[in-house]
Amino acid sequence: PLLLAIIAFFCAQQMRAGRRVLIGAYAMTFALAGLYGSHLHLPRILPSVLLFLLTVVGVMLPATGAAATPARIGQFWRFASVALLALSIPAAIERREEMRMPNEANQHPVYAWAHRTTAPGARFLIEQNSSSARYAKAISPQLMRLVGRRAVVASRDFPFRDSSLRPWFQTWVVALDHNRPNRVETATVSDLRAICRTLPYDYVVRAHPLPANSLPEVARFGPANGLDELHVYRVCG
Repeated sequence: PLLLAIIAFFCAQQMRAGRRVLIGAYAMTFALAGLYGSHLHLPRILPSVLLFLLTVVGVMLPATGAAATPARIGQFWRFASVALLALSIPAAIERREEMRMPNEANQHPVYAWAHRTTAPGARFLIEQNSSSARYAKAISPQLMRLVGRRAVVASRDFPFRDSSLRPWFQTWVVALDHNRPNRVETATVSDLRAICRTLPYDYVVRAHPLPANSLPEVARFGPANGLDELHVYRVCG
């Protein structure tokens, strides 16, 4: 938020000075930092570098007319803009994996399998609150919706409509047991079948295998995305 506030103040100065080309270039860098840059397959670090260079150019230009500010204030904002933007570049490099757009190519293959193999109306039960950071990064209900394009029977995503609160809370209690850690991964076959009575679903995704011949295993995946084996079982129906 502090960085955005400084950028907003800086852009306001440039706007008052009539530097529309510089403002347009700023807007372009923000666009490239999102979906447009991903579609163009640009290096992820490029928007940060462009933003830094544009700020340096803007700082070097003399403030004139309505854009002029008292010397001390102007010097502070100029120094803060350049310093924070310079620090944002190594921070962006460190978090580059978190800033990429999830898709079938860079996520666990279970999502591509779900999208290409299961029926469009299939519903999945997936661990929401894993005690393993690696697991939570690779497997989640949110990624199944976004990448696998399939519905999940329960997640922590709060509904926007008040009328949806009661049905959502039922999924929170029955399927996720109030978001108990490792609820899905530690559930027994009886637990998984009991959920069917209230919240019918088709598949459960687990890293821990269920006892042999307890439920039909429809897919198994080898080590990928920081996880060992992953299993998909058909439960209800």
